[in-house]
Amino acid sequence: MLQAASQDDHIVPARKIKVIDTTAAGDTFAGAYSVSVAHWKAMSHGADFDLDVAIANANRAASMTVQKAGAQSSIPSTDEVPAA
Repeated sequence: MLQAASQDDHIVPARKIKVIDTTAAGDTFAGAYSVSVAHWKAMSHGADFDLDVAIANANRAASMTVQKAGAQSSIPSTDEVPAA
């Protein structure tokens, strides 16, 4: 079961970028978040899931997607998404 570390309720601010096409932004966010969960499950060894880190990573991935036209071709690979 996913256990998130206790988090304060807050809004994650949008990144300031030039938006070209919002197609696939939600899919990218959900996919990047899912990758964070899968990575945590594989590597956690009992550590709490860091929801803030997962959301920030998904936000960065989605912000990269909307800077390109198209759907599948605009989604970055995991390696292309910068760390914090």
